[in-house]
Amino acid sequence: MTDDHHEDCEALHRIFLQSGVRRILDLGCGDGRHLVYFARLGYQMYGQDISPTAVELAQAWLAGESLSADLAAGDMTRILWPDSAFEAVLCIQAINHHRVREIRRTIEEIRHSLRNGGFLFLTVGIDRPLRPDAPKAIEVEPRTYVPTEGHEKGVPHHEFTMAELLHEFRRFSVRDDLMPVHKDKNEYTCLLLQKTTESPP
Repeated sequence: MTDDHHEDCEALHRIFLQSGVRRILDLGCGDGRHLVYFARLGYQMYGQDISPTAVELAQAWLAGESLSADLAAGDMTRILWPDSAFEAVLCIQAINHHRVREIRRTIEEIRHSLRNGGFLFLTVGIDRPLRPDAPKAIEVEPRTYVPTEGHEKGVPHHEFTMAELLHEFRRFSVRDDLMPVHKDKNEYTCLLLQKTTESPP
């Protein structure tokens, strides 16, 4: 395990401090790199991942640093904490590993889990060119590909367009005044979204 937290974490910490964020859910937490980063800063951390092994690794990493977080194994289409439990949700390179139907269900789960005015930090692939070394995959629906080989065999990968992304997250505000929409070093598009109290259908 390496402490390679996302490059925007420092900026997020500043925004969260100014906004009174205390409880953060890392959705698709993996082995815990962001749980550890924000727990060190004193946030109350929660993590959910579909892989029980990843959750165990995250728990061990936290314990090794005398940190704590509430962790659970489960698919992100059903968040395992009560509604309005969090002031912020992180979903880094995770939500796109579903078909569109499950992505929409996850978006609703995130909305329910956030308090009014809560933040969602999201990173997703948008119109990225196919790498020459990418594994073979089949397109199971528009822009959703399932590799037929490699370590992610069978895992859906949905590539958004920006118009599609903004439509699917239309019940959130894009807070590019706090963090401009940008691409990170891995060419994932990064957005800071905020749950609005009055939302279009």
